[in-house]
Amino acid sequence: MFSTTVKTVALGAAAAVALTACGGPVRLGAAAVVDGHRITTADLDRTVAAWQKQFAKDPAAAQVQQQAQQQGQQLPADPDSPPRSALAQLIGFRIWDEVAREQNVAVTPTEIDRIIAANGGQKAIQDQTLAGGLPVSHSRDLVRAFLIRSMLLQRFGAVPNGQGQVDQQTLQQAQQKLVGAQAQALRSMKIKVNPRYGSFDPSSGLGPVSYGLSKSDPGLNGAG
Repeated sequence: MFSTTVKTVALGAAAAVALTACGGPVRLGAAAVVDGHRITTADLDRTVAAWQKQFAKDPAAAQVQQQAQQQGQQLPADPDSPPRSALAQLIGFRIWDEVAREQNVAVTPTEIDRIIAANGGQKAIQDQTLAGGLPVSHSRDLVRAFLIRSMLLQRFGAVPNGQGQVDQQTLQQAQQKLVGAQAQALRSMKIKVNPRYGSFDPSSGLGPVSYGLSKSDPGLNGAG
């Protein structure tokens, strides 16, 4: 269950960023600013460095990526740029938190532990996290985002039957309501992304970097 939703959770939030991510300068040293809170370039670099070290030592995470590719999915979001993949998810976690706040969804540590236990335990969830481009320190963040999404889908009518299945039409209707909840949350959020990490497109999610004078010199609008 959890493994099939990692991409949806991470990229769904990334695509949602596209609805409100704005241009203009971000503060010096920021990879992104979300409601006045910075995700610094230094923190992003440390996150990516930790991921690279852990991923190299975990063959199971690479297998998760391969399985996703065989199913027509792509993990991480941008295989050519670990920083962009990580940043999209870090922003996405903050979006899901805002959605949860506005929709009065509470996720407890016990519920996170339950999902971890029901889906192969901590190691399995860590493999999923690494496959998505984040170090294992963000495993619980990923599960929390999954739970927020799942709880809202059920609230919006996508309640599994006795066999754990949901009618496709009912699921689509619930997903549309979920997108609406994301859009509502984003209207109250202010998100700015450093152009060196690219842009977000409403239809495709994370967009390519828009280069300035040369490929090695993207226009940073004063951000570092």
